[in-house]
Amino acid sequence: DRMGNLCGSGDAEQGDDKKRKKQQLKERRRQEQKQRERAERDAPAAGADEGVGRGQERTRTDADDGPSVKPTRVCPPIHDGACFAVAAMSDRPTQFLSGGETRCLEVMDWTTDKQALRFPKAHTRDISRVLYCDRRGCAITSARDKNIQIFSLQGEGSVGHTLTGHNFNVTALTANDDQTQLFSGSRDNHVRLWDLETGQQITFKRIARNIIMNAKWIPTTTLVAQSSEDLYLRFWDTRENAVKVAFQFPALEYHAPALDATPDGLYVLTGHNGFVGEGSWAKLWDVRMQKHLRTFSGHQFTIYNCGFLNANRRGGKDLIFTASNDGSAKIWDLNTEECLQT
Repeated sequence: DRMGNLCGSGDAEQGDDKKRKKQQLKERRRQEQKQRERAERDAPAAGADEGVGRGQERTRTDADDGPSVKPTRVCPPIHDGACFAVAAMSDRPTQFLSGGETRCLEVMDWTTDKQALRFPKAHTRDISRVLYCDRRGCAITSARDKNIQIFSLQGEGSVGHTLTGHNFNVTALTANDDQTQLFSGSRDNHVRLWDLETGQQITFKRIARNIIMNAKWIPTTTLVAQSSEDLYLRFWDTRENAVKVAFQFPALEYHAPALDATPDGLYVLTGHNGFVGEGSWAKLWDVRMQKHLRTFSGHQFTIYNCGFLNANRRGGKDLIFTASNDGSAKIWDLNTEECLQT
């Protein structure tokens, strides 16, 4: 009986300890939310006075953000909830794909605001990524339901293969040049290689703490760039139907949720997770030399999208764009790091 009482007392203490920890965590999150809200209110004033990119190579401040521009067109709401993923359609320049909280895949024409195709039950949970494959005429989506879904966009559209195997939210999708293979990554620490013709998994690889944030197949190569919450930027070699880490850049200072590569496969651009200007920059990397080249600073919060604008050269300048959680998008001169437009 005495032992039973002691055990019971120990269980009660553990239960009380868990409750205290939960209360402490809830209070800490509440305080962090207050700090974020306060920072968002104060960010414009702070950004005008302080430089960013402390300790970075060739960084610049946000004192000159270039002239502001208005969007060409503002489309009406497409989804009833948040939209988490958008993809352009290279062979259909007036159309785009989108998916998000409503779990639907939408194909919209931005010139007419009309819906071209709709898959109302694409997934059972929020869509996290959307990829368009022009050579196959299909859309590929991933979601928090752990699945990858392929949709044919020919005619009235149809549902194709469902790719299963990941254990958590699938956060990265990218295809090779001839669109025969798909590379996927998840928060389950796994990357997987798929055959797009058959929908079968070719191989997979797991690295501890490699919580995948994004991935991009490097054009003209067998390499896939992949960013992770463990702060590494990895490059996977997919030759001989395998996935092996070819090389990786040293640990970054901040996560990189945004990722893109040049069409010639020589350079990679990353957009980073930041707060009140610290860490919210984009970085340019040389793939062949395996080194960091430039830093583009000026956003106040996390950059969730970035890319190369090779088709939109202005006066012979190489351009990139960044889009941030601070509510702004910027266009930059790739070579001088100058912000041309906001």
